[in-house]
Parts: sequence; C-alpha cells; structure tokens
Amino acid sequence: MRVRYMFFCMLLIFLFLPAHAIVANAAQKPVEPDTWKIAAEKKPPKDEPTPIPPPNIFEFHMNNGYIYLKKKDYKNSIEEFEQAIVINAEYYKPYRGLGDVYRTQGNLKRALEYYKKAIELINPTYFKTKLKQAEEFEQKGNLTKAAELYKYILYIQPEAGAQVLVGDNFIKHGDQKNAIKAYTKATEIDKWYADAFFKLGNVYYDSGKVPKAIDPYHQSVIRLPKEPFYNYQLGMAYLKTCKKGKKVDEAALNNSIKYLEFALKYQHDDKYLYFNLGNAYLEKGLFIHSKIDTLEKEIDKEKDTSKIKGKKQEIDKISPTGIYFYYKAINIYQTAIKHKVMDSETFYNLGNAFFKLGTLMEKQMEKYQNYGDELKLDAAWKKTHFLYNNSIKAYKLALKRKPKYADVYYDLGVVYYHKYNLKPDPNNIDIPPNEMKNYVAKGIAYYHTYMATQSIENFRQYLLLSPTAKNATYVKTLIDDIKIEAGLAQK
Repeated sequence: MRVRYMFFCMLLIFLFLPAHAIVANAAQKPVEPDTWKIAAEKKPPKDEPTPIPPPNIFEFHMNNGYIYLKKKDYKNSIEEFEQAIVINAEYYKPYRGLGDVYRTQGNLKRALEYYKKAIELINPTYFKTKLKQAEEFEQKGNLTKAAELYKYILYIQPEAGAQVLVGDNFIKHGDQKNAIKAYTKATEIDKWYADAFFKLGNVYYDSGKVPKAIDPYHQSVIRLPKEPFYNYQLGMAYLKTCKKGKKVDEAALNNSIKYLEFALKYQHDDKYLYFNLGNAYLEKGLFIHSKIDTLEKEIDKEKDTSKIKGKKQEIDKISPTGIYFYYKAINIYQTAIKHKVMDSETFYNLGNAFFKLGTLMEKQMEKYQNYGDELKLDAAWKKTHFLYNNSIKAYKLALKRKPKYADVYYDLGVVYYHKYNLKPDPNNIDIPPNEMKNYVAKGIAYYHTYMATQSIENFRQYLLLSPTAKNATYVKTLIDDIKIEAGLAQK
C-alpha cells in the first residue's frame, strides 16, 4: 500500500511538472513579433504639450503702468514705466508713459522732459510742422498746448508716419496718384493719424477734386477738433462746393460758416480767413435774399389772399436773418481790410454786402409805409442811403485797385439807379463838392439827374469792357429807360 501511495504521488508530480515547465520555458524563449498585428493595434502617442513662452517682461511693466495710471495710482505707474526703461532704455514708449503720468498730474515741465526724450528716440520727421508748433508753444510758456501736441505726435505709429513721408515725396515729384495711395495706407495703419487724412484731403483739394476732399478733411477735424488749419480747409472745401450755378446747397453753406468760424475761434493765422468767412456770410445773406425774391414773385402771381398772407409772413420771418448775415459780412470784410487784405475783391464784395443790405432795407421801407409807421420808415430810409453810399465808396476803392473791373461798373450803375429812385437825404448827400452849386440851385431835381447820369455812365463803361456780356442787350435797354425817366433822352 505504501509503495502504491508513493507511486501515485510520483505520477501526479510527473503529470503536473511538464505543464509548468513548458510555461516557464515559453516565457523565457524569444518569440517572433507579429508586426502587422502590433501596427494595427498600436495607439498614436498623445500630443506633447506646447511649451508656454516666457512672459514679455517689458510689455508686462508697460501694461501695468497704464493700468495704474488709469486708477490714478501715480507712484506705482511711475515705478512700472521706470522698470520698462531698465529693460529697454532705447524704446520710446516708457518715456511717453512717464510723460502721460506727469501730464495727468499737472506737472507739465516733467511731462515735456519725457515727451521730448521719446521724440528724440523716434525722430518723427513726418511731423516737422507740428514739432515746430510744439516748440513754439513751449517757448511762449503755453506748456499745455505743447504737451498736447507732443502727446499726439507720440501716439501715432511710426510706420504710418513713414507712409506719409512716402506720400510727401510723391507730391514733390507731382505724382498725386501714388501720393493718395501712400496717405491712404497711412490712415489704414493708424486710424487716428489726423495729419494723414488732412494731407489726403489736400491732394484732392489741390487737384480740383474738392468734393472728394471733404471727407478726409472732416476725418482730420474729428481727430483734432481744435486744429485751426484743419477747420479752415474743411470750411473752404464746403464753401467751394456749396454752389452749383445758381443752386445753393444750404447745408454745405452752413457747414462752411461753421468750420470757418471754428478756424477763427482757434486762431488760424491766415489773414485771408476773414475774407473767406466774409464770402460765406455774404453767400448766406444772398441765399436768404433769393428766397425773399422768390416769395415776392409768387405773391404777385397769387390770387388766394390767405396764401398771400402766409408768404408775407414768411418774408417777415426770414428778412431779419438776411439782414443779420449781411451785417456779419460787412464787419468781417472790414476786419480783413484792417489785416491788410486790401485787394479789389475785398472791396468789391464789401460793396456788394452794403448794397444788398440796402435793398433789404428798402423792402423794410415799403413795409413800414404800408403800416403807416413813420418813425421806422424814416429810420429805414436814412439807413438805406447810408448803406448805398458806403457801397459806392467800396466799389470805387475796388476800381482804384483794378480799373478795368467790368462787374464793378455794372453794380455801380445799379446802385446809382436805386439812389435815383430814392428820395435824397438832406443830411447825407453824396454829390461831389464841385456839383453842390447845381444841387443848391436846382434842388431835388438835380439830385435825381445826377444819380441817373452816374448810373448811365457806369453802365456804358461796363459795356465798353464787356461788349459780349450775356446781359449786354438788357443793359442797353436799361440805359435808354433811365434816359427817358430822368428826362435825359435828348442829351
């Protein structure tokens, strides 16, 4: 039994031992890999994380500087900008930032120190004019204006300034097409670059494409509203485009007055500003005057009494505005003369303003006469004489500077014809001293004869200088009519 038991145990050991040995051997033996299977089952490796770039310490300090400045934490703002300078002392922006801090604090002297240091680093040759202006403001003690200009210069991207220099070079060589491209590119690089818009407007203005100049001029004014020259050019562009033939664009005319007045307010130093603003005022007066004339023609044809009344009320409503703008034109032309703008055009336009205002006063006379208001009638009559006399003086000063100015002779003929039809003012007789004896001897009759004669002589001179004028036939007929009216037909 014992032998059988031992045999049985050995048999069991024998039976199990080969299996374990096989497994062990299998683990130890090299096995040929199933490459196709491995390739099919292999998962792609996970993407490696992108290394985070190191922080830009310079920009970090710059950004913090402006964050603190916005919070009015000036101490920390200054420290941040100074740290940026330590990192890069040759870059202009930290100095600009320090200038901003001290300017905000009201320490304009320190602000200018840092602004000028920043200016030295970028050397903005594209801003020569404005740099000169800033220096002049500083020399005159106007540190506020100087700081404003320096800040504006420093906040324009130098790349945009470079494009302006390119545009300027094209202008020097007469290449307006490429100049427009360069200035336009400058505005695209820096949308706050007022001077680039202004120069773009100048190209259009100088090449006769004035309507196209309005938008870039307007963009420049939006960015620098108190720049007098920008306002002046925008006002001039509107003035040149507000009238097409006899048709007037009132909105454009109003804009012309608006921006020319801004130019005057912000002390534009061009003496011809007064002359051009006077032209805008005169044009506005003429525009209103034409409305009055149209209403009067409509009244003559109208049969409905209620409509006639309404049109008369409209005339009464707008007449004071016309008078107002004629007065403004007179005053500003006289200011232009004080500033030595004394050419024929200035005196001619001044004469027109006096004359047109006189014709409106004549209309006032008719109204007061109808109302039976003797006091106002007398005042308007004297005022009308005064205005006509001044228009004659201005016209003659225009002829003194330009003796063959045909239009002036025509308007002189018209003024004298108006005076011929106006009862003389004994206290304001504009008859030369050598003719006063005849006036004293013959009285009012001679006054009318003299005015009629002057009117005819000036109309004749007009025809001599412009015999092919469109209104030549009308003027000839008018001369004949005046002769008949004044009893001069046989003379």
